[in-house]
Amino acid sequence: MADIVSTASSNTQRCELVEEIEKEAFKVTKLILNRTGIRVYHCDVSGPLVKGYFTLATETHDHDGLPHTLEHLVFMGSQEYPYKGVLDKVANRCLSEGTNAYTDVDHTCYTLVTAGHEGFLSVLPIYLQHILYPTLTDAAYITEVHHINGKGENAGVVYCEMQDSQSKPSSMIHFELCNELYPGKCGYKSCTGGRLDEIRNSCSNEKVREYHKKYYIPSNLYLIVCGSIPRVELLDVLYKFEDSILSKGPLPPAIVPPPWSTPVPDLNHSKDIRIEFGADDESTGMTKIAFNVCEGHNLYELLALEVLGEYLTSTSAAPLQMYMIDCPDPFANNVSYFYTLQTLSTFYLSFTSVPHAKLDTIAHECCSLLKLLGGNTSEDKKFNLERLRGIVRQQKKGYVFSLEENAHSVLCGPCIVDSLYYYDRKLLGKDLDVISNYDKLEKEPVEYWLSLLNKYLNEGPHVSCVGVPSKEFAKKTEKEEKERIEKQQTELGEEGLKLKETILEKAKREHEAELPAQFLTSLPVPDP
Repeated sequence: MADIVSTASSNTQRCELVEEIEKEAFKVTKLILNRTGIRVYHCDVSGPLVKGYFTLATETHDHDGLPHTLEHLVFMGSQEYPYKGVLDKVANRCLSEGTNAYTDVDHTCYTLVTAGHEGFLSVLPIYLQHILYPTLTDAAYITEVHHINGKGENAGVVYCEMQDSQSKPSSMIHFELCNELYPGKCGYKSCTGGRLDEIRNSCSNEKVREYHKKYYIPSNLYLIVCGSIPRVELLDVLYKFEDSILSKGPLPPAIVPPPWSTPVPDLNHSKDIRIEFGADDESTGMTKIAFNVCEGHNLYELLALEVLGEYLTSTSAAPLQMYMIDCPDPFANNVSYFYTLQTLSTFYLSFTSVPHAKLDTIAHECCSLLKLLGGNTSEDKKFNLERLRGIVRQQKKGYVFSLEENAHSVLCGPCIVDSLYYYDRKLLGKDLDVISNYDKLEKEPVEYWLSLLNKYLNEGPHVSCVGVPSKEFAKKTEKEEKERIEKQQTELGEEGLKLKETILEKAKREHEAELPAQFLTSLPVPDP
């Protein structure tokens, strides 16, 4: 562990070991940089690629879309590198296909993939500069997030993204489900991408800056680095980056209370909801049923629920397939499952292409079938333990294959969850003991699986949401949007529209400033 101790003249320890997990295919070391509080997950795996997942816990309780908006603006330049697209240009010179990012309900993650570690280490400090010290200019906000153009229409990259997303039936259903699943004040019910009305009328660059000031701080930054990269070299780059952070003055205060530390409100009773979505074809809709299940760190039960989801939905031998899809009078064309991994995880059953006549009864039919399966008394619906154990073996084989082919992606998920919820509890080793958990699951008796099904899918409350296709809803939505824009155009008037166009063109010119050629050529380029 000699690399953890600084060689600085003060001889102080710059880095503290939090947890270390070693398996046959990988070694994960959790570290904390003592001077700034930055957390590091060094995942030592073989292969030519190095992948970075730079993660921040981001919580919000409205639909302004601040986490998503900020994710876009980070790439528009930093205080030291104030040029749009500089990150991708730098990354391309360092044997990378570029950079990317995504916003989830509980975190924002910035990604980097390079061939070899030299290029990764060259890009890393520039990338972190963008994350912690973006320019967040008004010009970038206007062009990238939201503006009104000279025709009086609302536009912007973020706005158009959410315009597309908000009209999708699956997104509409998920939004309504979350509203009911998490009563009271809870960040999990927020639309982190932003709702159109809030982006137009509530979100602003001032709010984005304040959100960045609160959440984009060193002590809330988790660096997950996977690949064949010497830890001593990684730490050396990070120590130098820490020097640049400390040169800017006192560190910002920690987030109080920490993100996602507030208990999730209880769902006390089941609820069935119904929404309409715009569609030219009214013959089929969709339904989702959501069940709050175990805590996110309970990997054993989550693995078991994944097996149970496969058992219930996958292949023609699955009960939900057999009795609701592949039957003489089907309730849907397809059934699938998925689950979220968070403070309190949620298990979803999703039915698509549901005939219109079945929309009002499919959720009840599904829950009735689950109760029959949980009772295990109906001869033709008894739990098939051999099939369950076969699924466990198949899942284990798939995990081992994924670990061999793409360990980077396999490891990043548990590390992100650990960083968000359980960093100080040292549970990562338990969460990464996946193969042992599969071995244990394979030996579980049928009573265990019945208990799991009944505990989470039968005895607790659930929320179902039926999405009903409607031509009238499509016409109504289109008419309302047309009227809204016409009203906006009238209120702005000819002079107002010209002013909006002038503001937009000015922002474009400022935002599209050319990157000086000497900047790129000054960067070290790794040997191919």
